[in-house]
Amino acid sequence: NDLTSAGGHNNYQAVTLSSGATYTLGGYLKDSTRQYVSVSLNRAASASTYFAARFDLTNVTAPSTSVGSTSGTISAYGIEDVGNGWRRAYITGVVGAITDGLIVISSATDGTTWTADARGLQSYTGSNKVYYAWGVQCEAASTRSSLIVTGSAAVSRAVDVIECSN
Repeated sequence: NDLTSAGGHNNYQAVTLSSGATYTLGGYLKDSTRQYVSVSLNRAASASTYFAARFDLTNVTAPSTSVGSTSGTISAYGIEDVGNGWRRAYITGVVGAITDGLIVISSATDGTTWTADARGLQSYTGSNKVYYAWGVQCEAASTRSSLIVTGSAAVSRAVDVIECSN
């Protein structure tokens, strides 16, 4: 819920990153009354070091991206319909030579307005609009994998294996 206050309307989690590594960040998002949501990976100590994508949950598109002025590159991003109004959105990139990261999911009023050097976030006066987020994860990888349900602890796992039997 973005309430009615002015400012950023964000949910975030601190993470430890490997300097210069490629990360894929994503999760499941659902539009209730808030159509646009941003997904970004940021440096905790600097608002100008990040990569971000804006997602349109109604039209299932990714209308824009943003990178920080001092660091950040994007190699892939996208969104897909996974049923019942839920979308799976992701972005892949490199934040730069940092280890102090923030995963940020934030609401936005449109698909293209970015606030310069503000971690890919948008500042606005809220209007009690809502979106849902679930299963957000950050992986040191150039592609997204299936969801790893962990709570708040970091884990690693073996490669997904698919088996077929007759």
